[in-house]
Amino acid sequence: MNVSVVLEADNQRLVVATWKTPEGRPNTNIVGPTIRYRLPKWNSDRMTVRLEVENHPELNSEYTLRYNK
Repeated sequence: MNVSVVLEADNQRLVVATWKTPEGRPNTNIVGPTIRYRLPKWNSDRMTVRLEVENHPELNSEYTLRYNK
């Protein structure tokens, strides 16, 4: 499965990383890579971080975070 990290804010969508991961068993977690990314200067006080699993939208996650300019 391919997993992508997507950042969204200020009407922008940035795919910052994508990696392959094996399919896990139900109710288990698989450790992914550590992602380090310098955030752009957005005109927003919030950003959304999404983990998107290709062809498996039921596995996607979404987090809204405060963003300080």
